[in-house]
Amino acid sequence: MLNITQFLTVNYRRAEIDKPVVVWNLTKACNLDCKFCYYEAKRDSPANSIDWELAKRIIKQLKELKVKFVLLSGGEPLLYPNILGLIEELASNSIRVGISTNGTLIDKRLAADLSNAGVGYVGISLDGLEKAHNTLRNSCTAFSRALAGLKNIQDSGIKSGIRLTLNSYNYPQLEDFFIFVENLKPDRLCFYHLVFAGRASHTNYDLTLLERKTTVELIIR
Repeated sequence: MLNITQFLTVNYRRAEIDKPVVVWNLTKACNLDCKFCYYEAKRDSPANSIDWELAKRIIKQLKELKVKFVLLSGGEPLLYPNILGLIEELASNSIRVGISTNGTLIDKRLAADLSNAGVGYVGISLDGLEKAHNTLRNSCTAFSRALAGLKNIQDSGIKSGIRLTLNSYNYPQLEDFFIFVENLKPDRLCFYHLVFAGRASHTNYDLTLLERKTTVELIIR
């Protein structure tokens, strides 16, 4: 991830940066079939990848290791059968919870439930403007549903983020993407490099060295 915010912000607390952050891939199941998924998540994967008793033991270990923040991911973490119970268990052990999601499953009721369970942050993937995003996600409605999910999260009072994986599809539209995202008013905008694993290992989606340099300069500007 390109954490430009840390580089450019003067008044951050160094202690917060030094604390460990855990990204927990709860499940390989997903309601989408994205072309560059490093985890090879797909619709027909079994939803319950981590047994509930095992999950509780992991949470106990996270607390013992003094982990303060866990980002739930997948696959699509919202497909985990006991997702609300897991969040409540983390929160009860003084571990702050964020979610990395495609956003398409978040209706108003689920957004409220996530807030009540203790979620403090939800990052929703938008990998470009509508055509590029839908192409990469293999869905003609992924973009509109992600935007609806973002609005529901914002309306619930949870901090929101937009997450973009840099690739050859969205690179040409980054200027327009910044303008579009500014109007959505997320709390964060995160950029990630392509991970060469899973379905991404069979594609030519990565940027050239020059494109990557230009992109980083654009993000900073």
